Amino acid sequence: MISSNSAVILGIVSIVLLPIISLAQVTKEDLPAQLQYILESDLETWEPLPELSKAFPYYLSGFDSENRPIWVVEVGKWDIRTILERGEKWEKLFDKFMDKWLWRVINSTKTKATEDSPVTELDLIIDADGMDYRQLSSPKAVGYALKKLRTLAQALPMAHGMYIVNANFVAKNAINL
Repeated sequence: MISSNSAVILGIVSIVLLPIISLAQVTKEDLPAQLQYILESDLETWEPLPELSKAFPYYLSGFDSENRPIWVVEVGKWDIRTILERGEKWEKLFDKFMDKWLWRVINSTKTKATEDSPVTELDLIIDADGMDYRQLSSPKAVGYALKKLRTLAQALPMAHGMYIVNANFVAKNAINL
């Protein structure tokens, strides 16, 4: 069940719209211990394959009145099952793609922050339009999604609000997993 106090925004990300943000903006103290590996990786310079960016869209939509970033993730379009069926190499690339998304989300909280007005939260919009049963019929895809959700749950303290839109029957069942 999603808490109204938690916020997660998922969506299509256009790399072109995302400002370049230095990893130095986020410190270890800003992150839970389980997410600190992000600071010790090459995510600042790593760019995902265009095929992944197109197939798994997300984007920074803008900022709210308190300068919190608003992220949109169009998970209804995400076909995790097909990526996993392509083998271990693609699963590792997708893992890194997800870590890059999380890196961008976390760093975006510093984009409009100032010393007088720090920003430590974000809003997340999950667009489930298009989610179909095929995704839930793959035990590997469901297991992978649950594994990644456990990682993402570590970032929930940074969430001001999480909104799920266009949730059909399949999306509602996935949420209840």
